[in-house]
Amino acid sequence: MPEYVIHFEIENETHILKCNAYNDIRDEYFKEITDRYPAFDKFNNMTKIIFLFNNVDPFICRSVAAYVNTCMDKRKEHAVMII
Repeated sequence: MPEYVIHFEIENETHILKCNAYNDIRDEYFKEITDRYPAFDKFNNMTKIIFLFNNVDPFICRSVAAYVNTCMDKRKEHAVMII
């Protein structure tokens, strides 16, 4: 199991776009998006967020939902309970 550093950051839209824990998932989904929208690969993180969360293309909407869901599933699998 890979080790991740806990930064106690809020896992918001920006976090899951940059967190190393989700690199494998992000690479998979972003490749599919870049195949359809080649300029996506050149966007900075803020532009990617705007593009992804304001897009009406059903492909993008499904991709974003699947990406976030997959990230949260991974988070649950590797969660550490802190008491």
